[in-house]
Amino acid sequence: MCGAEPRHALALSILRALHESGEIVLLDHTWDFITEGRTDCTAFWDFHHHNNAGRQRLAERLSPEITAALGE
Repeated sequence: MCGAEPRHALALSILRALHESGEIVLLDHTWDFITEGRTDCTAFWDFHHHNNAGRQRLAERLSPEITAALGE
């Protein structure tokens, strides 16, 4: 996974305490675009070229969690 695991672990180690204290709501979708152990580059290509496919996929995954975090 591109060697991202150490950076992901570092980010979580910093953010987890804020999440546990209630200062932030942590929505970790780091691996959403990993398919069969490989990065689905079409999602990033779509972001770069302002194609809605990648953004739509991420929004669909985030929307329920954001709604729940806002208590709506």
